[in-house]
Amino acid sequence: MTNNTCSLLSEGEKFARYGFLAILVLPLTFIYIRILMVMTRKSTSIYTDSFYSIYRIDGVVSVSYNLISYSLIRLIIYITPYCNFIMDMFSTPSWLLTSYFFFYLFFQFMKVLSTVTICANRLTSVTIPVKHTYFWKTYFWHILFLQILISVVCSFPILQGPAYIIFRDGKGTMTIVRNFSFIGPNTLRITLLLPSIVFVMATNILIIKKLPKNMRHVENSMSISTLFISFGFILNLVPVFGIYLIDQNYLNENPTFSAIYSIVYLFCTDFYMISGPIVLLVVDKKLRKRTTTWKKVDSNMIWVQKQTNSRINN
Repeated sequence: MTNNTCSLLSEGEKFARYGFLAILVLPLTFIYIRILMVMTRKSTSIYTDSFYSIYRIDGVVSVSYNLISYSLIRLIIYITPYCNFIMDMFSTPSWLLTSYFFFYLFFQFMKVLSTVTICANRLTSVTIPVKHTYFWKTYFWHILFLQILISVVCSFPILQGPAYIIFRDGKGTMTIVRNFSFIGPNTLRITLLLPSIVFVMATNILIIKKLPKNMRHVENSMSISTLFISFGFILNLVPVFGIYLIDQNYLNENPTFSAIYSIVYLFCTDFYMISGPIVLLVVDKKLRKRTTTWKKVDSNMIWVQKQTNSRINN
């Protein structure tokens, strides 16, 4: 027998779970944004390598996903008043909810492809170092366009009809009004993940084997960060594939196991999204110094600049 309610947990349990994830993720997300700001400064020419260009795109994708996730899905799971408000709003099919889940899936697919691209970048740096720079300078925008195109195609089935949320036994399930017999996004997700995990694992094995002993510090930072991102990617896939392997009836009959599994799933997802730049921050001393130091602006210099601009305009 199902219970059409937002949550079966007590208020203390709900806020403890949400607080644990929010305290872990949100501050690290702001640190991620700060790292991206440092990397995009014109004065930091050290971050002009193609690896950092891919890294910035990966950062935008990760931050966007976290903001989308914590703006609706996480709040529905843990905050009862907000959940009741959303349940009343989206109890009937809505194209607004469909567009939300389209971007939610889009950034998930983009993150996977971004991880694959980062690994490919490091692979070319150790296997074809002479042609590495030329290759990525020539084909970078082509690869980015291909990432966006594949992500749109994989997310497109969600746009076949309006969506609504059904709450049963404290769990929210997004349902689409199917107008066409499209392949579901879950099928496309598995289709993309299987070759991706094989490529990422094979690439990292080759990177470890071919790493030069006397490698520059910045190259070492890139490689360590790539290995850590790959570890987060593989770790995230364990609960993802577990959803398809574990019987749904077993989860319904064992709420304790279901709750623990949900926490593990969300934690692995958050770890995958934010782990890369944190590792880069730890191993890269220059990046750490630039990230933790805010440039002070001299008020006298600002006054002189204003006076100069005023004279030029006059």
